[in-house]
Amino acid sequence: FFGMSGPMISTVQNILPPQLSTFVTTATVGAAVGVTAVMGLSHYLSYRPSKVSLRNAHVLVTGGSSGIGLAVATLCLHQGAGHVTILGSSPSKLEGAVATLKAARPNESQRVSGIAHDVSKPTVVEALKAHTKVHGAVDVLVASAGVTNVQMFEDIPLETFDRLMRVNYLGCVYSVRGVMEEMKRNKRGRIIFVSSMAGQAGMVGYGSYSPSKFAVRGLAEALCMELCPYGIGVSVCNPPNVDTPMYEEEMKTKPLPTKLCDEGSGLFSAEDIAHDIVNKGIKKYSFFIQSGFDGVMLGIGSIGMAPASSAMQVITETLALGVLRFVGLFYLKSFYNICRKCAAGPNERTPLQ
Repeated sequence: FFGMSGPMISTVQNILPPQLSTFVTTATVGAAVGVTAVMGLSHYLSYRPSKVSLRNAHVLVTGGSSGIGLAVATLCLHQGAGHVTILGSSPSKLEGAVATLKAARPNESQRVSGIAHDVSKPTVVEALKAHTKVHGAVDVLVASAGVTNVQMFEDIPLETFDRLMRVNYLGCVYSVRGVMEEMKRNKRGRIIFVSSMAGQAGMVGYGSYSPSKFAVRGLAEALCMELCPYGIGVSVCNPPNVDTPMYEEEMKTKPLPTKLCDEGSGLFSAEDIAHDIVNKGIKKYSFFIQSGFDGVMLGIGSIGMAPASSAMQVITETLALGVLRFVGLFYLKSFYNICRKCAAGPNERTPLQ
């Protein structure tokens, strides 16, 4: 900015009367100083962990047998990862996914391995530690394992609340505990939790799912602060609707008001989300990994106390936050109206075919 302001000032001094020229010169210098100060402060307030390269890295993906997890594992191999480990609860699906990844790897020297284990069980911690002792420390953890449930609150079986918290939240806890010690020793790494936009804003029908994903965000913010002395970056990926087996399962019980509130949000591919995870969470760093226009806007609107990774992010979020809060209230008004209309009719709990 200072480089541009010099020629501008000279031009102004030659064209304008002396008094006006002095005023414009002062204003230009003041603006240059102000912009520089804002950029400097924003840069100071941003957080940047140590860089991580996928080249020859060891990547662990939980829930890697299908959906987003399998897409991430595939993309990491194409980006040069030296070893990709996937974890899944179904041995048969895991075996098929390992075979798929081996066939897709660009170089046969790249290793692919699988761990058959239920991520919701505490014993997965020791299973992961045993795996890293043999195959080396994990550089990147993508915690993608998850289950879903979409029903009206009073229709949800009570055991479903427990199951979703165990898989979606505790599964992330156990996965991190299995790899964190080596990451801290190496003073680098990436931990990426695959959450959901439903973990940023509660929605009708997600009474069991949203809390398990909101918990993941709290875990991520706490770990991001705790692990910053070790250069480890922690991120939360918040996808919209994604064309995966989990989405197909969700559609079987999705109530009418949920479907109506969801209209227009679009359907992304697992490869779209994998691309964002690799590029925004591993190659670069962003605490929130958002996909699509609605996702980016929700990310800014719900940013709260999450860290910023660049000066531009600090400025953009600061300027946009108030406007997006106002816009968000219009969305909420529409959603509440949908719930009222559905409650007044006979189809509140009817899934759409």
